[in-house]
Amino acid sequence: MPETTALVKRFTKEISSLDMTPDERAAFFRMLGVAMGQSHHLRPECVAAVFEINDFPQKAPEIYKDRVNKDENALEFIKRVYKPWLNKGLSHNQLNRIDTSAYYAYRNYTKYHAIDPTILLPDQTTQIDREYEILTSFDDPSAASEVRTEIKILRRIYHFLDSRGKSGD
Repeated sequence: MPETTALVKRFTKEISSLDMTPDERAAFFRMLGVAMGQSHHLRPECVAAVFEINDFPQKAPEIYKDRVNKDENALEFIKRVYKPWLNKGLSHNQLNRIDTSAYYAYRNYTKYHAIDPTILLPDQTTQIDREYEILTSFDDPSAASEVRTEIKILRRIYHFLDSRGKSGD
């Protein structure tokens, strides 16, 4: 097992040093699965369900603190501005990267109004769990537990690398 740990550390360092978009990272992990002889876990319907291209904005279409209508609360603002990406994978982390003021306003709004914040914008754990459920719903029941474990590990590695790449570490 020490060899595996060393390999994972080396792999993580190499991947995080590359300048790749989330879609390029997803494609890399698909190619890795094929190269490792695990392509039976990468059926097109599974991959398309999770890795569809959503063209998330790299820059906020509108900044919450600069909105014209100051009576508009965070929930209304997010529903209006980010409507094309809601329920398509836009998460807390992505909102925080492009519009910090909207992220904190949404967090405060859901806290004080007793609303589950993951309903509109999932956090990282909820997003992984949703994608995991989508992927495992296609699998043969006999291989389900093995596939679930593999998928969970790969998604967590992907999100870990994605968050490291965005933070500049």
